Amino acid sequence: MSTHHTREFERTEETMQKTNDDNRKKHDVKHIKFKNQDEYGAFSHPLWSQDDFNNVKFTHQIPNIFVDRLAYFTSWVIRWFNNIISGWLFGRMWGWFVFDEYLWLIRLCLYESFASMGNMFALSRHISSILFLRRDYGWTEPLLLESYNKQMHLLLLLQLLKPSLLFRCLFVLKLCIGAIFSFFSYFINRRYCHRLAAYMEESGVILYSELLEDIDKKKLPLFDQDAMEIAKSYYQLPSGTKWRDVFANMRCDEAFHRDNNHLLAPLSVKPQSKNPIHNDRYPSY
Repeated sequence: MSTHHTREFERTEETMQKTNDDNRKKHDVKHIKFKNQDEYGAFSHPLWSQDDFNNVKFTHQIPNIFVDRLAYFTSWVIRWFNNIISGWLFGRMWGWFVFDEYLWLIRLCLYESFASMGNMFALSRHISSILFLRRDYGWTEPLLLESYNKQMHLLLLLQLLKPSLLFRCLFVLKLCIGAIFSFFSYFINRRYCHRLAAYMEESGVILYSELLEDIDKKKLPLFDQDAMEIAKSYYQLPSGTKWRDVFANMRCDEAFHRDNNHLLAPLSVKPQSKNPIHNDRYPSY
């Protein structure tokens, strides 16, 4: 690589790092343990305030190198595949039929199934650490916490959807394909995987924003009901909380994971780089 291109690459990395740091400072996050650890587990996760709901930003990290462009293209393909399969393209964009609560839940489940890649990243990190007899530098735990958060998203959505046996079988098949892809991709190129996760979560912020917009326009009356107890317990919400507030919390989760994965992407290719999220976000580990 020429000296000019090396300097350009370093400047690009420096600019991206500063952008990620600025994004991470937007959230005032406090960490909690669940009160009922036997039922819900004991993982920490962020709690969001009304200010966080109102200050979610639509940010986009412009891909500057080939790996980032490939990750963005992959996220674009996955996003439009989900839009077609869920009927969003024909129902909400083209107006051929009413895009109701059931179709919204299918779209959200399809998105979350692809976006929940953190568990495979954590498993790849763990196996790599053991195989090569080297420290993990705090990467595994935050990735597991992200995957647990995604698991809760899926659990809540699937309980709302109450899927049929056929849907469950197809959904499990999709999860298996995504898990295998994520696991081996992380061994090949970690930067690609974190950037892909971040771009997926960029689209997730937009997706949940569209959902909240439809709820506010009274297009989805079934979501104007009280949320399940497990949702209120997970996000520490008061009684009488509606599903709109749960979805607003999910949108904040997406923005949080988006900024974190953009931050981790350039660091993941450095063998001895410490995970800054491990130090700043999860002090209990």
